[in-house]
Amino acid sequence: MILSIVAGLVGFQAKKMVSAHRFHTSMENLLSDLRRIQVISLSALSDIKMKITKGEKGYEYTLQTDEILEKFRVKKRSEPLSGVEKITVDGKPLKSPLTITLYGNGQMDPQKKVTFEQAKEAYVLDLTAPLSIELKRKIPVAD
Repeated sequence: MILSIVAGLVGFQAKKMVSAHRFHTSMENLLSDLRRIQVISLSALSDIKMKITKGEKGYEYTLQTDEILEKFRVKKRSEPLSGVEKITVDGKPLKSPLTITLYGNGQMDPQKKVTFEQAKEAYVLDLTAPLSIELKRKIPVAD
């Protein structure tokens, strides 16, 4: 009896830990891809878009470009944002797809703060300074 209770608690904690790890990893991948396409758009003088949408299995992002940039390995592909439960843009919930455009001249649109939330933690993607994209962990407020 006690063994089954302990096993249930350990399983629950392991599930929470794996979910948190997936959330952190997807945030790191998002930042890495965003910085990578920023460098590529500057060096290739090409516009590249990152579109964040909510699909059937949750949020995901897709990289898009009108030009052929295979040598830079920019292909249209969808990447899941595992563990993301809610996205807000400047404090307002994301209702329609968010398109982040990185222009070949270094400009970026939109210049906003995007928050990715999961349970009691969140990350804020700061796009207000085009040349220094930052992803900061938002410290949760104690209950």
